[in-house]
Amino acid sequence: MTLMHFSYLYKVEQVYSILYYCDVVWLNPTLGLVNFKKLNKVHYSALRIILGDWRRTMHKTDLNRLTQRLPPKAWTKYSACSFFIKMCRSKSPTNLWENVQDHLYQNVRHLNPTLLDKSEKKIGKKMIQNWIGPDLKKLTFKWFNEPSLSDYTIRTNLKNLFYRENFI
Repeated sequence: MTLMHFSYLYKVEQVYSILYYCDVVWLNPTLGLVNFKKLNKVHYSALRIILGDWRRTMHKTDLNRLTQRLPPKAWTKYSACSFFIKMCRSKSPTNLWENVQDHLYQNVRHLNPTLLDKSEKKIGKKMIQNWIGPDLKKLTFKWFNEPSLSDYTIRTNLKNLFYRENFI
């Protein structure tokens, strides 16, 4: 890794820490298309400024690959999956955990529980259980009721899944 590439990554980390602060709360399907387009624009504008792409010659996928960042849509799923796994492991916040328990289906043959979609007529599709359920099915490591699993391991496995899907 060159010194110039390291300085890009450092600047990206500074921007991301501000841009995506508390993203689990506001960066979800209820954000709306207009606000999501604004987020996309700010996201890629910041990456273009950091990389010096003033003439907009690089494609968005190239910007993400160079800066090692997920696109905003994939970042929302990664962040929500990470939050959901931490919530299931700590069982807090309790009001959300109690709501989620109704949607969990545990089968002894599977590593992790399946999230059941209990929405009717597409009402409730923006609930966290229904939104990230398909992504949690893709996880190949046991995260549910596994006390010896560290947060670092969870984060690494989630990043492997999401980065592999978006960059390969």
